[in-house]
Amino acid sequence: GEVWNKDNQLMPNGTGLNGSQVLNQNSLVVPVPGSDYIYYLFTINAKFDSVGLNYSIVDMQLNSGLGDVQVKNKFLYKGLIEKLTGARHCNGEDIWVVSHNRLDGYFSFLLSADSLAKTPVESFTGNKIKSDIGYLKMSPASNRIAMPINSSTLLVELSRFHNRSGKVFDPVRIFPRDSAIYAYGIEFSPDGNKLYISTGGLEYKLWQYDLTVETEEAINQSAELIATGNHFAMQLAPDGKIYI
Repeated sequence: GEVWNKDNQLMPNGTGLNGSQVLNQNSLVVPVPGSDYIYYLFTINAKFDSVGLNYSIVDMQLNSGLGDVQVKNKFLYKGLIEKLTGARHCNGEDIWVVSHNRLDGYFSFLLSADSLAKTPVESFTGNKIKSDIGYLKMSPASNRIAMPINSSTLLVELSRFHNRSGKVFDPVRIFPRDSAIYAYGIEFSPDGNKLYISTGGLEYKLWQYDLTVETEEAINQSAELIATGNHFAMQLAPDGKIYI
């Protein structure tokens, strides 16, 4: 892996990072709480790769404001899969980095102003997943988390996230519809009231779900087909739009 700056140049010490370009979510960048210029870059390798989850630290004050990788490839954890997402702690400052182990385990690592927790908060809930397809996503309010399951009978699992403790709980199942064989892209609306899932199979579709209803049955019944075509990864941007 490599780290490039805004001028499309390699950062100093920005080569040889762990991670893999063939993974869905191979990296995650988060700011250090309370800092305007220090960032943690998390990278992950496949579940059975001993390299595991690593972190590097980038200082954006260096190299005339273009950034410099100051710490590289520090081991954090192994046995996790290509799923990485971030969440705000309820204190409004600290950040949770969340991943999964393919079976039924969510792992939440807390990054604070002065430390990164090496021991994660573990939550064992929900169903075994197909690890190599789809994006793990957190809602903007950091209170819900959506995981692609992609089994023969289950498309996505929508769970609650407790952003004080880092625990994942209360999973709700979202089932395949029509020719939807697997979920790939997942994203929440800015207000967290809608969930979008891009599905593949015999054809590609984009679905919208209403999260203001209370029951698993009602969420599934709220499914609305938004578009068809080649829809893959989705990302909510700071401008409030979802880019595909």
